[in-house]
Amino acid sequence: MRRDLDHLPLAKRHELELVTRILFAEFEDALKARNAPHRKAGRILKLVLFGS
Repeated sequence: MRRDLDHLPLAKRHELELVTRILFAEFEDALKARNAPHRKAGRILKLVLFGS
C-alpha cells in the first residue's frame, strides 16, 4: 500500500489536506459530546484513500 501523496496533483493534495482537517475536527467535536470516559478515549488511527 502506498503511503505518500506525491503521485497526486497539487490540487488533489490540498483537497485531501482539507478533508483530513475536517474529519479530525469533527471527530474531536464528537468525542467532546460523549460522557463516558472510555468513549472519550477514541482516536483516528489511519485514513485510507481508496479508489481508482
